[in-house]
Amino acid sequence: MSSYNVGVGQTYTTFSALIATLTLPEAGGTVFNVFGTITEDVTFLAADFPTNLTFNAATGEEVNGVGVGATIAGTITCQSTDTVFNNLRIWQAVCFQVRNGTADNCFFGNYAETSGLRGGTAAGMVVTNCIFAFSDRPWDSNGPTTGISFVNCTALNHATVGWRRCGVTNCHSYNNTGADYSTDINAGSTYCSDSDGTASTAGVTTTFPNRTDTDFFDFYSNNFDTARESTLSTANASGGPIGAVLSKLYTFRTVARGDTLVKLGIKNGSAAQGTATVTLNSQACTITTYPGSNGDVEVTVPATLASLYGSFPFVYTDNDATTRTSTVIPFTPAAGRQYVDLVGPITTSPYGLYNYEGTPAPVTGDQYEVNAATSPTSIGITALATSEIVLDSAPTVTQTWDNQVLRAATGVRSATWTTTLVVGAILTGTANDSITEDTIDGSTSIITLTADTWIAAGTGAIGTAAQTQSIIDLFVAAQIETLGWNNQVTGVLVRTSPTIATITWTSNAHDITAQETVTPGNIPNAVLTTGIVDLAITGSFTVDIVAAVGGGIGGFISNFGKLGLRG
Repeated sequence: MSSYNVGVGQTYTTFSALIATLTLPEAGGTVFNVFGTITEDVTFLAADFPTNLTFNAATGEEVNGVGVGATIAGTITCQSTDTVFNNLRIWQAVCFQVRNGTADNCFFGNYAETSGLRGGTAAGMVVTNCIFAFSDRPWDSNGPTTGISFVNCTALNHATVGWRRCGVTNCHSYNNTGADYSTDINAGSTYCSDSDGTASTAGVTTTFPNRTDTDFFDFYSNNFDTARESTLSTANASGGPIGAVLSKLYTFRTVARGDTLVKLGIKNGSAAQGTATVTLNSQACTITTYPGSNGDVEVTVPATLASLYGSFPFVYTDNDATTRTSTVIPFTPAAGRQYVDLVGPITTSPYGLYNYEGTPAPVTGDQYEVNAATSPTSIGITALATSEIVLDSAPTVTQTWDNQVLRAATGVRSATWTTTLVVGAILTGTANDSITEDTIDGSTSIITLTADTWIAAGTGAIGTAAQTQSIIDLFVAAQIETLGWNNQVTGVLVRTSPTIATITWTSNAHDITAQETVTPGNIPNAVLTTGIVDLAITGSFTVDIVAAVGGGIGGFISNFGKLGLRG
């Protein structure tokens, strides 16, 4: 049997250019190894290639579930018997015609003729583990239902029906404009799934109706492999998948640090025993269970895996040195944990600072992994920004977190150590929930820093006069009244110590209609010595109204007294 390389980077970039150099017929069979994309209309005549015509993807260019790989594009007509297509993307052809033969692990799509795939004779064609997508016409035998058989194939997003005039076993059909299954499919079809309930009405035995896009590895990114997470992945009579899986290493959509019994489906390979390896981002995972031929390898991802988080493939190397690579998948922290990529000093917003208790302390370029604070009270993380951990509430007492640092330069993951999240600032003083609009004068608000110190005095008690006033202005009432806190109360600030500032309040014509709640804003980092982040002040207070007493002229005079018009 003759073998030829054709396509991108080869001596002959098209089939027709290569065929023109051959001495025909090639009676012993012919193998074409396809590199890159070959775009042309070509007919392989039975007189020139009478038997055993094979088209293979070049090694390393096998098509995956997204349809990326070595590609044949154009009108392809094969008159030879026993034609074989392996691991190829067959795309944009007007019509793809094969009299007999097989197709394995191929991605077919974007066809526009009355019959995308023709089985021809009663013996027909067997198509195994192929994906058929985005076509104007269905895939069929262009004749009797026995003319072509599909096994573990997927048809989806067609402008007409999914499967017709063919036999289907372990097949999936989804999101086609017409019926997913036509009523003229082979009555012996079995173990099939659909999105519209037509597999059962078409006569398929054992059906899985009304499936969704979650049955695919990543439907909206056009990865149409049956998802490992889907119940279809183990639904056929042998415990294998319904639908096609083109990835040579079949795994879940994501994997987390410390995951156990991660199943990797090994396709077309010998059983791994003892000397096989599995890596993630070049770091060794532990094989916990070896399979039989073409079975699952069960893998544990070590909790100490020395890898940064990101998206990587699993790489499996069998004991026969055959290497298979999975789809790229996200590698994430264990459940309940999050991480941040550090492009600067790590901070928390807006509730405090970290004291590091362990090595190595995080530096720019690392990843910093954290869990929600749980001791002594719970504080969660609502979001992770760049080099910043955003907390969902202010700590009222010191919080401890367990965490790890992942060193970018080496991939080394630190041992677990403790980070302390401290309260940024605490509010005390005589201005508390017992004051009224008549007792504001002379009351105090004392701000005690626990995570920083005040800058030194300048033109003001803390920094400039404007900076000092900015601290006083942090105290704002929720309601705005003409004679309320925001318009009638002023304060004088004294830097009592490096960590304490005292504000003494003076009320002018304070007269409110309802209780006020005064809540301080965040202390600007410009007035703090470290100044990495604004600090929240834990605490607030209310101001109660004083009801007018008496009636008539007395009551009128009493109200004037509240305004300071005494005498």
